[in-house]
Order: sequence, then C-alpha cells, then structure tokens
Amino acid sequence: MIESFVLPEDTSKSLLPLTIRDYECPVGFVKCKDGLQCIRAFSMCTVNVVGLGGLECKDGSDNDTDHCSAYECPMYFEKCPNGHQCVHQTMLCSGAQMCDGESEDEEQFCKTRSCGDIMSNCDNGYQCVLNFKTCDGVADCADSSDENPDLCVENRICPVGMVKCEDNVQCIYEIQFCSKYPDCKDKSDESPEICTKDRACPTGMSRCSANDPNCIYDSWFCNNQPECENREDESPNSCFNRPKGSIELPWLT
Repeated sequence: MIESFVLPEDTSKSLLPLTIRDYECPVGFVKCKDGLQCIRAFSMCTVNVVGLGGLECKDGSDNDTDHCSAYECPMYFEKCPNGHQCVHQTMLCSGAQMCDGESEDEEQFCKTRSCGDIMSNCDNGYQCVLNFKTCDGVADCADSSDENPDLCVENRICPVGMVKCEDNVQCIYEIQFCSKYPDCKDKSDESPEICTKDRACPTGMSRCSANDPNCIYDSWFCNNQPECENREDESPNSCFNRPKGSIELPWLT
C-alpha cells in the first residue's frame, strides 16, 4: 500500500508550483503543509499508535501543533481535548489515555462528549462504541455494557443487513446464514430448520443453487470471484443470462 509520495529531489524548482503545489492528492491522501508531499489522511495529526500517525511528512507538519490545530480530522476520527491530535472515535475515551496533555482534561471531555448517530454510549458514561458493534458477541465497552444480555434481548435492533441469532442477543450478516460455518455463538445460523432446501433469500440476494441454501448478494454472481462453496455462482449455466456483477459491501456504504 502506498504510504506517501514526494516529488523527486532533482526536479527543477521552477516546476514546483505547476507539478506539485497545484496537484490534488488522490482520494484518501492529504497534503503536508509545504504542499510537496501527500500522505494518508488518517496519518495526518493522528495519535502515534501502531499503524497510525508518526512522522511521515518530511516537513514535520503531520505532528506540528499549529498546523494540526487547523486540520480537520478525517471520517471516524475526532480531535483530542488538546485540539491538535486526531484519534479514532472508538479509541477516544476508551479508558486508556490516547491524547497528549493532562488526563483530567480528557476525563472532563469524555463526560460531556456526544456519541453521535453511528455510535452508542457505554454505561460507564464516557465511552462510545459503533452501533453495529453492540451485541455482536464481543465486549467493546470497558465495562462490557455493550454485551449486556438485558439490553441485547429486549432492545437490540440489528443494523441494516444483519439478523439476530436465535439467542436474540447476537447479530450477524445475512450472508453468514447457512454458509456451513457457524457464526452465531449458539450456532443457530446453521440449524437444519433455517437452512432448508426451500429457504427464501432476503431482497437483493439469491441462493447459490437449488440444492444450496446459502444466499449471496446478487451482485456477487458472475464477477469472476467464486463465493459459493460449489462455485455455482460462476458457472456458465448461471451466468449465461445474467449481467456481470461487481462486489458490493453494503455494510461499508
């Protein structure tokens, strides 16, 4: 994966305004302060943890306080209380001090922080977790409140494209049902009662074949990448009258 790129050192300085400073970085990249280098957006002004942040701009602007104070954090990142560092929403107020500065400032910030529409509050009152991570069988809140059985059974509504397991607690993607590999902790997604030969697929999905109850997205048929165990989604018989598909991940759109 490309981390960043710069103009070769021997390029004539007279060309800089045309070739680099007026050049637009590709999607997902942003310019360093000097305008001569593009780095990944989630590396600019971010907390220096494994895989994120660090000194990537040759001019040092990705860790420059003045530059970062005016920088708008990328999607799913938020500014630290210090106003110049960006941290991923799920790591902010997670119980570990991620931001530079006084821990008291971060504690006060977390008490008044809003989780927004795509995240939910943990019972501890300061941590937020993504909605689709609630009741997914893995504790993301430091107090494990996102996996509270009372919450998950009574109030849990699965995100779009996901369905509850039989325990009414865990949500898994529709495509995971009848895949021959249990994804529900109670293994209800592979029960014979659900995975019958006459099983109907959700809207936008089709069975791999008449004898295979596994459902895949319609756009995954005939895309030269077998998704069904029997590869029936790429067979000539299946693809003869079907337009070529393209891989779409609805939970990322």
